Formats: sequence, structure tokens, C-alpha cells
Amino acid sequence: QNVTPAISDPVQLAQAEQKKQEVFKQLFKDPTNLSLLFEYANLSILVGDLEGAIGVFEQMLIYDSELPRIRLELGVLYFRLGAYALANNYLKSVKEYDPPPEVVAKVDGFLDAIVNAEKSIQWQQIQ
Repeated sequence: QNVTPAISDPVQLAQAEQKKQEVFKQLFKDPTNLSLLFEYANLSILVGDLEGAIGVFEQMLIYDSELPRIRLELGVLYFRLGAYALANNYLKSVKEYDPPPEVVAKVDGFLDAIVNAEKSIQWQQIQ
């Protein structure tokens, strides 16, 4: 875990961890199965393992670089971890795939948040 899990109920958290382990075992048999990889990454996010999810999403892009949804997910995850340069790159790349307006709005919201976060970091360094 590198962030607080999205699930606060201990029973549900244990169930998500168990499901994550089951999917992990399935991945040994079929490591390039994008559906299993996506499921594993989402379970990782639920249990607070953002770095694990990032690794899986990055792996998915190795298998298929034309996945704008995965690029969006990576941008959001890197943002949540404060890795703004990486978040910025992935989020901007989503726009290259001509996404629907609601996705563009989401991307732009995160890009604005990155600018604001970086401004506060620069301001703190000046003091």
C-alpha cells in the first residue's frame, strides 16, 4: 500500500485483496490478457497500491500503446502520487485520441490542477 485504500470496511478490503491475489494467479497463465491486467490494476487501486496499478497499466501500454483509457488512468494515478511531470505527459497524450468532450473536460481539470500544484511548489521554494 502507498495510499489509504478506497475501501474502509475491513471485510470488503480483505475480499478485494483476496480477489486481487486470485487475478494475480490467473495472470501467470495468461500474462498478456488485457482484461485480467485491467482488473488487477483496478483491484490494486481499491486496496491502495497505486504504484502496483501504475506498473500494470504501463505493462498494458507495452502490449498495446493505443489505449487512451489507460493513458488517462496513468495520468490520474501519477497525479495522485504527486508525479506531476509524468501525469502531465499521460494526460496530454489522451487528447491525441480525439476523446469525447467529458473526457477532455476531465483531462483539462487535472492539467489545471497540475499547474496550480506546481505553482504552490515554486512559491514555497522561493520563501
